[in-house]
Amino acid sequence: MKEKLQTSWEPIEFVVKEIYLISRTKDDPFEIRHVVPFAWDESRGSYAPHFVAHPIPEKSVAALPTAHVNDIPSHFTGEDLGAVFREKGFLVVSATVVVDKQGQKAKTKTKTKAKNRVYGVVEFPTVEERQRAKVALNKTIVGDRRITIAIRDNKATT
Repeated sequence: MKEKLQTSWEPIEFVVKEIYLISRTKDDPFEIRHVVPFAWDESRGSYAPHFVAHPIPEKSVAALPTAHVNDIPSHFTGEDLGAVFREKGFLVVSATVVVDKQGQKAKTKTKTKAKNRVYGVVEFPTVEERQRAKVALNKTIVGDRRITIAIRDNKATT
């Protein structure tokens, strides 16, 4: 039997002394990533976050581990590329497909014509995840193409 939804709401008040930032992967239990403590703030007359935000200098921000995926099907999107890795159980932060319009020269019997070069860049949360993905998927057939995965060391952004 369906009950009627509450038609009016009354505000409730409670004290928050800390907030937990949590995350999880697949079926793993939640993991506490960070705790933000709250302390009494006289100027507000309430509890407020008790921490000092420190900006991260740009030079110390490390790029995520990436893999370059060559010879992907020309119709692929970033979502398609990410799905190839996710379907095999790998954690993917992002996947981007790049179409190089100048590409490579393709030789035919009658003439040389420009052929678009299509490749992808996949970001992983860890170097280990990237390496496992390379071992599992390098030189496998995706669509009608045999993909190759290249790993290049990331450098901190400047």
